[in-house]
Amino acid sequence: MKKVIVYFTDSRLEEELDEAVRKQILKAGIDVISVSQKPEKFGKNICVGWKQRSYISLYEQLLIGLKSAPKDSIIYLCEHDVFYHPTYFEFIPEDKDKIYFNLNRYFWRRGLDTFLPAIGKRALSQCVAYREALIVHASGRLKRWKKNRSSYMTGPFENWRSKFANVDIRHYGNFSAENEQKGSYLKGGLSALPMLSGWGTTQDFQDNVGYRSLKTGTMDLLHKRFNPASIESPVIIPNFYRDDLATLFCELGMSKGAEIGVKRGDYSSILCMSNPLLKLKCIDAWNPTVDTSWDLAETIFIHAKKKLNPFNAKIIRKTSVYAADETPQASLGFVYIDADHSFNNVMQDIILWADRVRQGGIVSGHDYDNPDVKTAVDAYVKIYKFELFVTEKGKKYPDSSPTWFFAKGDL
Repeated sequence: MKKVIVYFTDSRLEEELDEAVRKQILKAGIDVISVSQKPEKFGKNICVGWKQRSYISLYEQLLIGLKSAPKDSIIYLCEHDVFYHPTYFEFIPEDKDKIYFNLNRYFWRRGLDTFLPAIGKRALSQCVAYREALIVHASGRLKRWKKNRSSYMTGPFENWRSKFANVDIRHYGNFSAENEQKGSYLKGGLSALPMLSGWGTTQDFQDNVGYRSLKTGTMDLLHKRFNPASIESPVIIPNFYRDDLATLFCELGMSKGAEIGVKRGDYSSILCMSNPLLKLKCIDAWNPTVDTSWDLAETIFIHAKKKLNPFNAKIIRKTSVYAADETPQASLGFVYIDADHSFNNVMQDIILWADRVRQGGIVSGHDYDNPDVKTAVDAYVKIYKFELFVTEKGKKYPDSSPTWFFAKGDL
């Protein structure tokens, strides 16, 4: 009797959670077939390329993994944001023609000290069955989604409860919709269990799996550091310039960051020199503009490569949009935006790259005195109720043009 884990992911998960879940899955000691949208070093990997997030793409990936598994094998479907207790994989389906769903599942999210029971729902992440039965089930679901987008589930189902619960992580990139119960829990509005059998307290759980609540209270640190005299936004910080922001990233322990709009690499090099442990994504298309010929654009690109060569800087010659698609959600400590200054492009960059910054991280950028930049930044922070900080104007460029920044809400 062959056991196989079919792991499926859209490759958009925050890097820290993704790595921790995979390490936990490997504790089961079972062969893994991973089906991803980007290449991954996890079991037998099948990369299907980028797909729009949908139930159609989900079931298409799932079927690819199932058909790659040995015939008559027992399949454990595993999602990229669930921590599975090793004993979960001891379950053996009694009937080869039935689909079994584990009901012993709990929610947890960073920053909370309880687990919320998720009872009564047949989650795909809790599905165990023989390969052939799952292929029939997944094929039927895919056909229905393609026909009328129905999520109605039918089939020869059985529910069961594992000895110890699996822990489903709530985060800001969950594919499944949040119902009222989940939403209340995310806001800390539901009390639940302080500990789980097999895992212990939420602190024990974090120590076990290596995925922990963030300890940096960024807003508290910013308030303590700058002591704003009023609650008005933006807060103009006297005697603080964009080079000082680079030092602040280091003080906050932000070892992963990105600059969008690198040009000659001047500020990228300052970010790296100020933070020796920094791994920096340097993103720019280095394309010609109205004022820049192809030859000059190429010369600027070569200059940037040479300037950044001594540092742990990754040159990414792509547009912001394409680079964002290759950057996992919540994987960065900070981002600095200094690319196209038109309103539409600034707003697009903020939306895309704020999503790539973890909770407690900092989203920032240059040229707050540019009307389009200011309008986009002000609109974004107003919608999401972030507190905006702006550096003081210096006498010489680039400090003569102020830098803006805000911290994403701490978890």
